[in-house]
Amino acid sequence: EVTVMLDVETPPYATSMPDDVAVRVGEVIRLQCLAHGTPPLTYTWTKLDGNLPPRAQVSGGDLQINLASAEDAGSYKCVASNKVANSEVIAKVTVRCKFTENSFPSAAPLAVRVSPQVEVKAQGSAVEFTCSSAGGIETKIEWLKEGGALPPNHHIKDGVLRIENLEQSNEGVYICRASSVYGQAQDAARLTIQALPKVMINVRTSVQTVMIGNSVEFECQAVGDPEPTVRWSKVGGSLPAHIMVKGGMLRIEKVTEADAGKYRCTATNNVGSVQSQVVLNVQSLPQIATLPETKEVTVGSDAVLPCVASGYPAPEIKWSKVEKELPPKCFQEHNVLTVPRVTHDDSGIYVCTASNKQGKVEAFTTLQVHERVMPYFAQEPLSYLTLPTIKNAYKAFSIKINFRPDNVDGMLLYNGQKKTTGADFISLGLVGGRVEFRFDVGSGMATIRDPNPVKMGEFHTVELYRNHTLGYITVDGREPINGTSQGKFQGLDLNEEVHVGGYPNYTVLAKTAGINTGFVGCIRQLVIQGEEVIFKDLDRSSTGVTNCPTCKDHPCQNGGVCEDSDASLYMCGCPRGFTGSNCQHHSSLHCHPEACGPDATCIPRTSSLGYECRCHLGKFGNKCMDGELVTTPLFGEESYIAYPPLTNVHDDLRVELEFKPMERDGLMFFCGGKKMKVEDFVAISMVEGHVEFRYELGTGQAILLSPEPVSLGQWHSVVAERNKRVGHLKVDQGPVEKKTSPGKAQGLNIHTHMYLGGVPDMDILPKPANISELFEGCIGEVSINNKQVDLSYSFTDSRSIRKCVDNSPCDRRPCLNGGDCLSSFEYEYQCLCKDGFEGERCEVVRDACQSNLQCQNGGSCVKGQCVCAPGRTGLNCEEISSLYNHPSGSLHPSATGGHCSNSPYQYAAHFHDDGYIALPKSVFPRSVSAHDSPETIELEINTSSSEGLILWQGVERGEHGKGKDFVSLGLQNGHLVFSYQLGSGEAEILSQKAINDGRWHKVTAVRTGKNGYIQIDGGVELSGQSKGRSLMVNTKGSIYLGGPPATGGAPDMAAMTGGKFSSGMTGCVRNLAMMNARPGQQPAQAIDLQTHAAHGINVLPCSS
Repeated sequence: EVTVMLDVETPPYATSMPDDVAVRVGEVIRLQCLAHGTPPLTYTWTKLDGNLPPRAQVSGGDLQINLASAEDAGSYKCVASNKVANSEVIAKVTVRCKFTENSFPSAAPLAVRVSPQVEVKAQGSAVEFTCSSAGGIETKIEWLKEGGALPPNHHIKDGVLRIENLEQSNEGVYICRASSVYGQAQDAARLTIQALPKVMINVRTSVQTVMIGNSVEFECQAVGDPEPTVRWSKVGGSLPAHIMVKGGMLRIEKVTEADAGKYRCTATNNVGSVQSQVVLNVQSLPQIATLPETKEVTVGSDAVLPCVASGYPAPEIKWSKVEKELPPKCFQEHNVLTVPRVTHDDSGIYVCTASNKQGKVEAFTTLQVHERVMPYFAQEPLSYLTLPTIKNAYKAFSIKINFRPDNVDGMLLYNGQKKTTGADFISLGLVGGRVEFRFDVGSGMATIRDPNPVKMGEFHTVELYRNHTLGYITVDGREPINGTSQGKFQGLDLNEEVHVGGYPNYTVLAKTAGINTGFVGCIRQLVIQGEEVIFKDLDRSSTGVTNCPTCKDHPCQNGGVCEDSDASLYMCGCPRGFTGSNCQHHSSLHCHPEACGPDATCIPRTSSLGYECRCHLGKFGNKCMDGELVTTPLFGEESYIAYPPLTNVHDDLRVELEFKPMERDGLMFFCGGKKMKVEDFVAISMVEGHVEFRYELGTGQAILLSPEPVSLGQWHSVVAERNKRVGHLKVDQGPVEKKTSPGKAQGLNIHTHMYLGGVPDMDILPKPANISELFEGCIGEVSINNKQVDLSYSFTDSRSIRKCVDNSPCDRRPCLNGGDCLSSFEYEYQCLCKDGFEGERCEVVRDACQSNLQCQNGGSCVKGQCVCAPGRTGLNCEEISSLYNHPSGSLHPSATGGHCSNSPYQYAAHFHDDGYIALPKSVFPRSVSAHDSPETIELEINTSSSEGLILWQGVERGEHGKGKDFVSLGLQNGHLVFSYQLGSGEAEILSQKAINDGRWHKVTAVRTGKNGYIQIDGGVELSGQSKGRSLMVNTKGSIYLGGPPATGGAPDMAAMTGGKFSSGMTGCVRNLAMMNARPGQQPAQAIDLQTHAAHGINVLPCSS
């Protein structure tokens, strides 16, 4: 049997478009030579009876002559050639004189011009041809299609033919015919439709399974016009060198286990790219990741033995024990065996067996069970032990510790950096009997303290956890206490040993842990990152550490009587005059549970024996037993409370406080800088009944005043914040006031304490602050940068503070979401919640909807709750939001009387749950005539999203965007991606570094014709280019910021973006500017989002 391949080569056949061209002097002559035949084809243009003018430009089969003159008239010949033969075609050019102002129109011949003459467009996009005529009177214009009728998807307006949602059948020649009393004239244009390629991998199924050592091949077949190119790749990595690729064929001669995975075939032409993929599974014997040779645990702990195995088919995991049955108490979940509450009988060799139909393998690990060693830290004079630094703590860590304290102060754990590398650290200790957890990732410390003191001489369990900047502690299973570190850094770098129970030199820790003594007591269990620490060989790794005593060791001193205890090992009954868990303290010389009153902290003297009682706010006397604890302070004429100076407020400061004023004037909040010619400060005051927010950064004050006065004797809330020079003020539910401080200074430099209600000396206040009265009234909860201030504990000084007494507990308006407050007793209240809300303060939202039909005014039902459109609120979006102050909830300023400028997201917006703002396309006008006019998009972004749409402009609402023109900014694996499609191929420019680190980044995206670039934070410019000849973008839709969602009847994102994006970003965007100029050519004017927004959803103000 013989196979013969027959190739038939055809000569070229040439045609010209158009055959006859008539132009005026100074216009452009365009001729196109089209040919069919066996490629490759070459084209040659000549002029009969003359030469081509020097102004002529030849590109393939296209001839263009700019600035036509009378000498350019004549016949032009195109010769199309291939290796078989030649074919030629002749086009005739007529050049007419221009009209002059004095020429008589009726005497001029009728002339018609269609532009563009040739257009190449992608399937699904849109095209426009413009027909213009001259020389006639009462000229009538009509459009025709050569060889058939105009397609049904066309529109004609003012001589412009527009065809949308282009199909392959729309390809052809379109003729514009002009008729007048002086005759007829016509011109034509050719439309060529290009489509995305079609691609298919020639296999029976999309999943292929082969044995190791066998061969496999995949053939990728792709068709399209223009003809596509084919490229093979491996998802998640590069193609190994031993894989052979030839054309569309991929072949692996001897398959290895590493060859398993997804293989992708990408077909690309001028219109775009299409992908298809196949999964290759390689049957292989199971392989078990190395098990630890020995697993050590202590009596009473759980032994957790994971077994990770690979192979195909996925192996089954089974655990067993050598020479013995598995203890009945053992249980296996997936591949992990747990031996709970181990005893010495559980020690031995454990076997993990992984099996599939290719075979089975075994791995062994030895479980060693140790007696529990509990180290005791006496601090006589110094006790601590060291462990290796905490592993994998850069993003997160968890620690669990069970301990029995004998002293109210002391360091439990410390892990930091060596002096030469930085100040990152974590610490856990006791301060005045309270558990305190601190950490710093490099830009500001978090301090998290449990408010309840722990009992001495009893065991307690503390769990601490940190993820990036967020941390929390739980003590003895109580509710977790949260805290956040300040600044922009999120990663924790530790390279020092972990110190347990103490530290060799406490002066080094003065600015970090702030603890100057070691822990006294026992540690029963310590678990770091899920691994229990086995305390053994204490002599080698520790200083001054012994075993935790029992009654056999006679731990009770000064005549104390010892009794065994399950909860605390032992308990000492102390004689009169002595105290402490071991009766070790003389009652008058050392801190002990009865040393101070319940609203005080006992602090040992550092230089001598004895202690002092630090009274909480409002308490006084020898043991702080006198007075009344103040949690809500009342300020009189000379009152004040001082707190430590604020840190990490240089760029951002947000102050939230509750207040009940008794007088129309007075200083509520103040912090200032160093005494200089111009002193930085921040002040919040009552001024003639209004709330004033005033700040100075060094080059001039910003003064913001609430538009309405507040009522005296009632509770109010104020939020005052500044981001660099820009300040916002909001009182109760009133409008947001905005001002910007003058000059160039942007940072706030604070030196003084933070003062509430007043100051100890009026000389502290700078004269420009214009403050002459101190506050009279009550101040409730205070938060600085979203962290609540412990008013009664963390103060450093105070004067003349009394307890604020309300007539009713309902005066503070505790009920949320519109609930009504009923007073039941002096300090108790009950909230009557509106429909859809429950909980003690109506803070819990019940399901309000099952579908979008139950959400009014354009709201969407998401996870049982109505997500309302801007301007609407209420359980079912039935109410008008007070933020917008007008009947319709529209975003337009004409309806709000100008209040839009006070919007909390006038120039900045936070998007969540596929939130978006739709801006009309008029905010980004494009130059129609100049295809090389630059376009610039500038914005600042703060996000942690790895994927999502940031900005999109493309098709109109409801249309499918695949293959159509668009411009977009998005996130791809945390990196910024700038994409655009001009009708003949897509450009995609990706940033080198990720920007989803939760910090602000400035993004600049510039496009000039096909060429574009992006720049992040003023860094290097990364360039790219779209394919094909098209230079202009043809977008008809609105501009979406944050991403159009796929719920509530709003534009479906996946359809609108042609499958490029399926979700929006979560985070903040501010200072969006779009202009027809290069960066720096004109000032970048930020778009007022509130004024221009047509509609939007799930948008909040950006917090500091």
